[in-house]
Amino acid sequence: MGPDHQRAEHRRQGAAGRGAPTAVTRAAGMALTKVQANEGAKHNILVNAMLVGLIDSDQHRRRHAASKTNESYEEWLGKLGQSLPMGRYGRPEEFAATALFLCSEGGGYIAGVALNVDGGRSPVV
Repeated sequence: MGPDHQRAEHRRQGAAGRGAPTAVTRAAGMALTKVQANEGAKHNILVNAMLVGLIDSDQHRRRHAASKTNESYEEWLGKLGQSLPMGRYGRPEEFAATALFLCSEGGGYIAGVALNVDGGRSPVV
């Protein structure tokens, strides 16, 4: 099995292909969020975590430019997004809107939450 096939297989496996390091890191972050939320609550400090998924970003634009493909950026990103549960990458505005909600009056009683903003991709809760 050549390197190209191995990379394709890793991408095909999606979340399961990332394995223990990703799951353990996210779980530790979630536990820390809970501890800090419990400590901050008595001071009216709300602590939550936003666990980012694949979001359209300058990093992806650089990868596209380096790939030397003839596809437009939108076509290229669209193909990458097809394997994701929602069939697309997230938009920065969607991630920002989630953060704004948590900071708003509507999010005033939400504490200790680790929110996956990843279109359903994460293997952990």
